[in-house]
Amino acid sequence: MSQAADQIQQVVQRALSEFESLSASELAPSSVMTQMITTLSRATAATAAVAWMPNRRDGSQMAVARYGQSKIAFSEEGLPLASVIETVEQATTDNKPTIVSPDQQIFSGTELAKTTQFFIPMDAAGHVMGVLQVIHSAELDPKVYRQYIAFTQHAARAAGVYLARRQSQVLAEESASHASMLKVVTQLLSEDKPHDLIHELANAARPMLQAQRVAVVGYWKRKSDVQFSDAVDVNRKAVLVRAVEMLADTVRQREVPMTFIRHRPLEDEDDALGPLLEDIYSLGAAEVVCMTLIRHEDRVVGVMLVEYASTDQADQATPNQQVICQQAGPILDRAIATWYRPLRRTSRVLGAWRDKPLSFTAKIIAAIVLVLSLLWGVFFVPAPMYVRADARLEPAHLGVITAPVEGRVDKVVVQTGQPVKAGQTLAAIDDTDIRLRLVEVNKAIDGEQVKLEAARAKGDAPAVRTSELRIDQLSIRQRILQRDLDRTQVKSLIDGVVLTERLDQLEGRTVAVGDALVHVADLGHFELVMEVLEEDLALVENALRNERPVTVDFLSRAWPDRVQHATITDLGALSPTSGPDEANQQHVFRISVPIELQNMSPQLVLANPTGRAKLEVEPASLAYRYGRRVWRFIQMTLMF
Repeated sequence: MSQAADQIQQVVQRALSEFESLSASELAPSSVMTQMITTLSRATAATAAVAWMPNRRDGSQMAVARYGQSKIAFSEEGLPLASVIETVEQATTDNKPTIVSPDQQIFSGTELAKTTQFFIPMDAAGHVMGVLQVIHSAELDPKVYRQYIAFTQHAARAAGVYLARRQSQVLAEESASHASMLKVVTQLLSEDKPHDLIHELANAARPMLQAQRVAVVGYWKRKSDVQFSDAVDVNRKAVLVRAVEMLADTVRQREVPMTFIRHRPLEDEDDALGPLLEDIYSLGAAEVVCMTLIRHEDRVVGVMLVEYASTDQADQATPNQQVICQQAGPILDRAIATWYRPLRRTSRVLGAWRDKPLSFTAKIIAAIVLVLSLLWGVFFVPAPMYVRADARLEPAHLGVITAPVEGRVDKVVVQTGQPVKAGQTLAAIDDTDIRLRLVEVNKAIDGEQVKLEAARAKGDAPAVRTSELRIDQLSIRQRILQRDLDRTQVKSLIDGVVLTERLDQLEGRTVAVGDALVHVADLGHFELVMEVLEEDLALVENALRNERPVTVDFLSRAWPDRVQHATITDLGALSPTSGPDEANQQHVFRISVPIELQNMSPQLVLANPTGRAKLEVEPASLAYRYGRRVWRFIQMTLMF
């Protein structure tokens, strides 16, 4: 019996020691109260326990800690039973223990009717901080009520001391928080520009929240503005800004605060945000990222993203973060509205002039001088002017050898890329038919000669004239056939290189007079052919008429690393013909100029490569350079 009493005494002493240590704890109230009622319930063999405290907002009672089968003190909806609340409030008002035995009718109709309950106020220097509700079975002997109440009062007294100390700390922290918040609001109200305001907000929020870093995203332009509380490495700033912007846009679209903890799996709908969060984690030392909307009424004017070092720190600072955003929302909205109203800007300018007239006047004079200098430079200082046009490279001399006679190509005696001379045979057309016809004509002439001699011998003048006329006709026919026979040898007209490919396919093909057979080009000389818009042609012509050479730079699309140069010196380069340009809905005029190819093999330009040409014409002012098309449009439409 004495051994059991010793064990009970040891349990009680350990519980009392734990109560004393918990009264000096720095942990959160919910954690301390849970440990306290757990120790109390185990030491007294209670079936359940609840720690009640008044809500500071509305004075209602709320359960800050629960143990065991405490659900019997609540309804099915999870709300405290009205009879429990009445008893708790009565114990608070009387500031003395309340015992509810099973034979009382206070909790009739509930499971609590079959229990014995103690309601012990948590008192600190006469001030009730809350009530401990300890629930025992109905079989608890009334003779031990006094001992149980005394033991529970020890726990309630320790809880009261702890809660009173925590309340003092909370009030001090709230006072400091209010002072810091007042300071932040004052600083924000002193800023006029939204850009400077969000930068000041980020700097002020960081020490208040004890955060690793604070970023504020503002929305008043097409592109959001991002400001950080700390300097960001230039090499990493672009990545960090992009991650912050996209996360803030997500919060803005969903219109709810969001919190992410490192190494904790994301929800399915947040999987796309994983790489962005990794960028933030890798560029800082944060374990928790909390994002809160900065809004005024229904308008979202910004988002605050705060990086915390731990979840405990985030839990403590998140309420303050929300308060800061609530206070900053109207201020930022007012700054945006003020900054983007022209009349408000004018009023700020006039206010600056009243405050510092000399300084403001000097700035105005400097601004006027600067504007006049810029206008002088734009309208009167000549600058190099260029005309740009599509262009292509072509051989200066290109010979297209056509079929001189009709017939079948008998053979081709040259190959693609072979150099040839003017007059050199390139191909031969089958001359069998021509030779046969020539033989027939020769025989016919010989026969007519015999007839002519016989007619002369007879003195038959009509027959003589007929034979002579027939011989003349046959002679003309003979010369034509002889010329066609000579033309069956297709010869080059110029010195150059054979360009035509697949020459072997010409053999055996029947051609008509004028059909193209072989292309021969002189690769020693090339020309640049440019198609200049009709509105730019006058610029080139005026430069040439004023005896100013027009320099040309050509950049081929096939070889963009090789710039070729040429110079136009006379008006003969301008072609009188033009053609339509559907892309610009204008006509283009052709300008040709000889060009010396630099660092480019002539064989590379056999395909007539295209590109862009830049022609430097007479210098003109920047106003004329960029406004001439508008001025021409006005002249052609409104003034003509």
